[in-house]
Amino acid sequence: MSSIFDLYLKESIMVACEAYFNDYLESEGVIEEALSDEERKTVSQQIDIIIDMMGRIYKDHDDEFEAYGEIVDKLIGFCIVAKMNEARLCRLLNEAAEKLKDI
Repeated sequence: MSSIFDLYLKESIMVACEAYFNDYLESEGVIEEALSDEERKTVSQQIDIIIDMMGRIYKDHDDEFEAYGEIVDKLIGFCIVAKMNEARLCRLLNEAAEKLKDI
């Protein structure tokens, strides 16, 4: 069961990130691509996993600065892997679009 702080933190993260994402979509003229309720639920579950991971890492270290270092390393790693997946998805979508042109 999540603590009230975890729920507050999760909601704050979700609101801030979704606002940033929606601003980006609006600037690109594709606001209709906003997250669906199902996608929002999936993102919410991922936030839970990240918050739990941060708590476990913090508890596993006697030195809080070592814990912070490992947490930052993990978060940076997640961001990099996400960008790699984004690049791969864009490549696959572009390849699929090219194949559709040939049909």
